[in-house]
Amino acid sequence: MSSCSDELLEDDGNLDVKQELLFTLDTIQSSGSFLAGEASLGLALPGLDIPGVGNIRLPISADDAEAIIQCCDRSPYGKGSETLVDESVRKTWQLDPGQFSLQNPHWQQQMDILVNDAVTGLGLTAQSEEVKAELYKLLVYEEGAFFLPHQDSEKADGMFATLVVCLPSKHEGGDLNVSHRGTKIEWRSAPSSEFSFSWAAWYADVIHEVKPVISGYRVALVYNLIHRPSLGARMPIVQTDKLALLLGYWACRIDERIHPDHPAWDHYVDNFCPPALVYALEHQYTSAELSFDRLKGVDQARFAQLQNACQRLEFDTYLANIEKTESGAAEEPYDSRHRKPYYEIDVTETNLEFLKVVDALGTVVAEHLPFHEDLLIQHGFFLNRDPNDEEYQGFTGNAGAQATHFYRATGAIIVPKAFRFSFILHRLKNSADNGEELLDECYRSVSECLDEGFTEWDLVEACKITLQKEWLPSKMIDKAMQIAIDVDDVTLFCQAVESLHGTVSASQITNIANIMAKHGLEAVREAVDHVFQVQRRSPMIYNLISERYAWLDSLVREYIEICEEQGREVSPDVLDWDITTASKLISIHSRDTARDGHELAVLLETLPREKLFARIHPFLETKIEDSAFLASFFVSAYYYSTPDDYDLKRVVDAIIKYLFPRFARAFHIECEHTFAYSRKHTLTFSVKPDTVVKVLRIGDIKDLDTTVLFDTLTEFALNLRGNHMGRVFSDFLLPVAKGVCDNVITSRSPSTANQRRFFKHVLNKYVVDYVQSPPLVPADYKIKTRIDCRCHICSELKLGNFIEDPAKKATDVFMANFDKKHFNRYLDDAYFTKTLIGLPRSGMLRIGKTDALMAVSHLYAWNKRAVEAKAQLEQLKLYSSLRELLGDSYHSLMNHPNLELPDGHPAGIPVEALDDYPVLGSVVPSKRRHEW
Repeated sequence: MSSCSDELLEDDGNLDVKQELLFTLDTIQSSGSFLAGEASLGLALPGLDIPGVGNIRLPISADDAEAIIQCCDRSPYGKGSETLVDESVRKTWQLDPGQFSLQNPHWQQQMDILVNDAVTGLGLTAQSEEVKAELYKLLVYEEGAFFLPHQDSEKADGMFATLVVCLPSKHEGGDLNVSHRGTKIEWRSAPSSEFSFSWAAWYADVIHEVKPVISGYRVALVYNLIHRPSLGARMPIVQTDKLALLLGYWACRIDERIHPDHPAWDHYVDNFCPPALVYALEHQYTSAELSFDRLKGVDQARFAQLQNACQRLEFDTYLANIEKTESGAAEEPYDSRHRKPYYEIDVTETNLEFLKVVDALGTVVAEHLPFHEDLLIQHGFFLNRDPNDEEYQGFTGNAGAQATHFYRATGAIIVPKAFRFSFILHRLKNSADNGEELLDECYRSVSECLDEGFTEWDLVEACKITLQKEWLPSKMIDKAMQIAIDVDDVTLFCQAVESLHGTVSASQITNIANIMAKHGLEAVREAVDHVFQVQRRSPMIYNLISERYAWLDSLVREYIEICEEQGREVSPDVLDWDITTASKLISIHSRDTARDGHELAVLLETLPREKLFARIHPFLETKIEDSAFLASFFVSAYYYSTPDDYDLKRVVDAIIKYLFPRFARAFHIECEHTFAYSRKHTLTFSVKPDTVVKVLRIGDIKDLDTTVLFDTLTEFALNLRGNHMGRVFSDFLLPVAKGVCDNVITSRSPSTANQRRFFKHVLNKYVVDYVQSPPLVPADYKIKTRIDCRCHICSELKLGNFIEDPAKKATDVFMANFDKKHFNRYLDDAYFTKTLIGLPRSGMLRIGKTDALMAVSHLYAWNKRAVEAKAQLEQLKLYSSLRELLGDSYHSLMNHPNLELPDGHPAGIPVEALDDYPVLGSVVPSKRRHEW
């Protein structure tokens, strides 16, 4: 405060820094203007020559002007990224430089003089060799030609202004009107157009228009003024001392207790102690022009002194392109005749940001960086301005019309030394690409003590802000990890670990292992657990599990090595965590199905062999009750582990040996009723029969006790009840029996007692309880159940298995043109019942079965079971081990009475076929039993 001059202070001892800076900078003026020009100029002839027309004499006659137009094209104009031809916007003719030539060798010397005059008139401080004029077009404005208000686009690197030289050609009108920041200048070429040259130059960002030509022809050479500076401009420093005094007062106001991360950039701004200020320049610069040494006119003068003052107090200066957007409901005026070139909007959303920020070296330090409008030195800078651009969206459904206005400017950013880190933090929060460079800048400043304002706390805060972003590049995470290790900040390290997405590098695993060894598992456990998370529905889930298992293996191995190198004890907590994490990984995809067991076995091939048994068997112990899962895993793991992979085979053998006894005791089989696509009812089993056979085979090979397994299979068979017995026997038990026969033959060892017990009980249950003995039927059932009528209803009774199916006790038919007498004639009352149902005239008849017909139905069902059973037993007979397995029960079971009709059974008595109607008889012939 003491360093500030008293005359700057207000009555209360305070100073409005923004107001004083604005006043001081505005007093710095340039010797030039945004428009420079001269009329009635005598110049040597350019020697204009156009192929097909010849040399053009000056002044240009009407005939020559018309001849030139015949060679021209209509001039386009730029609208956004488009180039359009629209005579309602621009009406003029043009020739490109390749379509004409200037043959006078002294013309360029005259142009050099004009360029120097233009630079001086525009107030640009530049050496003569740094500014060049590049010929762009020859334009011809005939009567009625014009160009509506517009800004020139950047047509070449370094272009900052346009220079127009009007050739002697008599015309009226065609005045050039130029406006900038509320100031308008008119330049007229017509008064001296008949015998003299005239020229005008203006900055590319100013608004200008060419009024309509009233008569004659306005012919002009158009040049792009290019500024490619080699040295910084040397400007007078009249106001530098006062600017430095103001900046010094500002620095004094920054209380040391206010940390550089206090509310600043995109929130509330403290006007007494702002974190930065932004001075809007007079001119607007394109992205390519945004450079300290390419400033124009008064901007050049003001920024030079501002930068000088900032350097004295170690303030930082930047240049930035600014964009403010306002969005809301669009309101179009009722009177279209007075409509503005943009829509009025009811503003509901506002955004202000730096589109691009560059430093003194021209390096882009930030893009799309938001900031608060209170940082602008010029209060209300964007008020009462027409937008530079507009986006409009018409009515859509129930939504009204919406529009967005874009306001653009260029400004100088002033950042005090004390808030330098605040600016870096703000850039880190919003940077998309250069975060790593910013972290490097912070790290270098702290580690090399380049700036006393930076501390390790600041460095950690910068890292934390960086890590809040999603999907950071791996290099940035590495940088944050290294900084956390260097400053020994475990919290920051954990935040860096939690930022890892999808992959972990070898160096990152090493860093995690070092922190675990130094600070213990609990300090980083939550963060490290995050690394090993996998979503159940992730694509390529097995690859992800395998990958993370490999990370776990590498992490624990490196941790142990580090502990050994440093003489530390390996923590039991880490070893327990290793097992728990491995179990979690493996369990991610596993339910309790056979498929999951198979896929886990396949996954084993991809996992590191070291400690594989210790990591996987705890998980498998949780699956002891899941017989389908564990049985499938045993089989797949056993057959996938080839002798060539000795380490994997050793692990698999150990797992099977360790878990097999408990698996056998918990083994169970579950039946599930499902429907196929055809809606056909099916019966499936939790453990497939071939899997059961292979498990039993593995038990024999490994000399493991399979007694409990056989007991479970036996009890399963003995407990069978209901209509599904046949499916269970044919689809499960008999395939298991065949597999056991194969196992006995392959092992070349005598069968065991539990195997023999299984066979005897299963086959006895099959023949006795499932097949059963044939039922007794009436002797005349073949004739009495024959239906001679061939009407569609009677045919359905014959072909629809009504008679053969014991589950169908009645069926309803629509008699149509028949009456009940028709069915009395063909359906015998001893076997069929006929009852009218519903309303008397409904014509519905219920046909039922008597006890006699039910017995016939049961006979048909028995016949099918007996045929099926004999076929199955015939297949079993092919196994040479069957006699040994059944022993004394072999003959009684293979020739059981339930498999054949007894002698004298009515179903075995043949009956002649009448009227080509097939006679229903037994497909199991009556025969005498053979003795074995």
